[in-house]
Amino acid sequence: MKRRILFVGDNQPLWLDLRAHFSAHEGGWEIEFARTGPEALAWVMNYKFDAVFADVQLSDMSGVEFLDELIKHRPKVLRIVLSDIAEVENTLKCLGRAHHHLMKPCDGTTVFQALKKELDLDAWL
Repeated sequence: MKRRILFVGDNQPLWLDLRAHFSAHEGGWEIEFARTGPEALAWVMNYKFDAVFADVQLSDMSGVEFLDELIKHRPKVLRIVLSDIAEVENTLKCLGRAHHHLMKPCDGTTVFQALKKELDLDAWL
């Protein structure tokens, strides 16, 4: 069974690392990337995703606004957020909206392991 993941944000070095990392794990993953909140919401409205991994700081809307919209339209999707230590206020606002949180800087291996762990736990439950 393929797991479909949407990555949201403008963190291009991490996204490039993720493309390489997920392509090394053939067969079980389908990944998409959206740079903006509205673009990501359009993806979510048209396709089913197992998880959405979003940066707390989006260029056109706050990560909190994005998570609220995501919860409204797809409440069962696994939500993981990425933030910088300097974004403490926005990160705290994400509590209760996200299932998992990762701090910047982050690499593809860390993201992959967090996603796999959370999705495996969700499948087990």
